[in-house]
Amino acid sequence: MRINFIVPPLGQSGGTMVVQRYVNELDKRGHDVRVYLPLTGLGLHRYSGKLMNCAHDIYSFFKGIIEIAKHPEKGKFVFSGSSRSIRDADVIIATAWPTAYLVNNLPNSKGKKFYFVQDFEVWDNQRLGLGSYQLPLKKIVISNWINQQLISNLGIGPFPIVYNGLDMPSESLAPHKDPYAVLMLNHSLEKKGIPYGVDAFRKAQKKIPTLHLTMFGLNDQSNLPQDLHIEYYQNPSQRKLNYLYDISSVFIFPSIEEGWGMTPLEAMAHGDIVVGTDAGFANELGRDKFNMLKSKPKDPIDMANNIIEVVNNNHLQTILRNNALNTVAELNWDNSVTRFEKLLQ
Repeated sequence: MRINFIVPPLGQSGGTMVVQRYVNELDKRGHDVRVYLPLTGLGLHRYSGKLMNCAHDIYSFFKGIIEIAKHPEKGKFVFSGSSRSIRDADVIIATAWPTAYLVNNLPNSKGKKFYFVQDFEVWDNQRLGLGSYQLPLKKIVISNWINQQLISNLGIGPFPIVYNGLDMPSESLAPHKDPYAVLMLNHSLEKKGIPYGVDAFRKAQKKIPTLHLTMFGLNDQSNLPQDLHIEYYQNPSQRKLNYLYDISSVFIFPSIEEGWGMTPLEAMAHGDIVVGTDAGFANELGRDKFNMLKSKPKDPIDMANNIIEVVNNNHLQTILRNNALNTVAELNWDNSVTRFEKLLQ
C-alpha cells in the first residue's frame, strides 16, 4: 500500500513517537510510507484573540523548521496541506484534530481517509476538536476510554481499538534499583495532574524522608515548586530515560484523564511499581493491588498513602512488579502493527 501520514508541526511528543513507530514498522513490511508535516495552515485556534493565534501559528511554523533541521529523515515536509503537495495514495491518515480537517478536504485520489485518534483532543479548541471527530473519516482509536468519550459527548462510535505496542527492555542500565527513588513525567497540560502527583510525593516524603523525586519531560521545570528538591531532565535521550526507569522503584501517574499513557507502561516494563489514577491504560489494563496501586484523580492524600504502603512492603512490591511485567508483556508492536495494517486494508 501507498500510505500517507499527516502530522502536526508541534515537535516531539508521545503521540508523534507512536506515529513514527507505525511509519517505520509499516515500511519494514514493504509498504510505501510517507510522512507529511505541513508547516502552515493548520491553525490550532488555542487562544480567543486573533493576534495570539497568529503568533502561535508563527511559533508552530518555526518549530516545524527546527524539526526539519533535527530530523530530516522523518518524512516529506511541505509548506501547506494542499492537494498539489501531497501524493496520491491508497491510504491517508490524520493524526491530530487539525490534520483531520486537512485530510477531510483532500480529494479521494489521496487515498481512503483515516483518523488515528490517540486522545480526546479538546484542550486547544473544544468546538473544532469535537468537530474533527464528526468528520467522515474512518477512525482508529487506542483505548476504550476514547470510545467512551466519543459516545458520551457526540453519540458516535465505538470504533476499532489498537493498543499501542511496547518494547520490553533487553537489559538493565542501572546496577540496582534504589528503593526510595520515585519517578514522574512532567507535562504542561492540566489534565496530566502534575500538581497532584507532586503534592502526593511531598506528603509521602514527610513520612519517609529518604524518598527522592526525579522528573522528566519535554518542557522545562518552571511549572514545578521551587521549594521541593527535584532532579530534573528535560527531553532526555531514550537511553537516559531507560536508566531512570531502571534505577527507580516507584512511578507516579497522576493523570486526571488520559488517552492511554505510555510512560507508566514503560515504567512497568522496567520493573517500577506504578502508583496512579484510574485513567487511560489503567482503566483497561490496570488492577488495583494486582499490577499497580490506584487512587481517584485529584486525590494526593490517597496517592501518598499508596506510595508509603508500597515502599514499606517488600512482599506487595514483588506481587505488583511480577503482575505488571506479565501485563506489559502482552503489549508488543508486532501485534499492534498487524491489527493497524489490517484495518487500513
